[in-house]
Amino acid sequence: MADAGPCVVVVLAAGGSRRMGRPKQLLDIDGEPLVRRAVRVALDAGLGRVLVVIGAQAGRIRTAIEDLDVAIVVNPDWQEGIASSLRAGVAEIGRVAPDARGLIVLPADLPRMPAEHLARIDAAQRRSGATVVASDYGDHRGAPAWFGRRHFAALGALRGDAGARDLLQGEDVETVAAPSGSGLDLDLPADVLRFRGR
Repeated sequence: MADAGPCVVVVLAAGGSRRMGRPKQLLDIDGEPLVRRAVRVALDAGLGRVLVVIGAQAGRIRTAIEDLDVAIVVNPDWQEGIASSLRAGVAEIGRVAPDARGLIVLPADLPRMPAEHLARIDAAQRRSGATVVASDYGDHRGAPAWFGRRHFAALGALRGDAGARDLLQGEDVETVAAPSGSGLDLDLPADVLRFRGR
């Protein structure tokens, strides 16, 4: 039985982009910053509130999305890694959507990820009642991923740069096949060249 309440999409956009060498959230992707593209995908999925976690280059990233209907939270501990952004997002959900039944984690660096995939993840959760729904990339499970409210405490206790990977490995995790090519994340300059070369 699925929990009641809306789903919040948490866009993770706080990282320092050390491997990219410049703020990847602000990379121009088809005429708009990468972070704005991710936020539009989250909004287009139509699942409920969208919460964007920012940190490094917070002022510039806020400017890129401030006209969109989102809640923004600044992660002061962004240098720790992804776990700090998950903690900041979960803490903010208590204020912006206290009735949320779950959240979808969407990294901001997946330029090929369609809104329809987020909607399919949410639909799979409603259908199955699973407390975790992961994207299936064939050789691994990953984000975007759905976590039910019962996992908020575990997400809020994460530390370091590992994220919620362990929660995605359980046998009771529901999976949804990710669209072909949607798992390309922009971590290195070569990734950007590969994306632009299509």
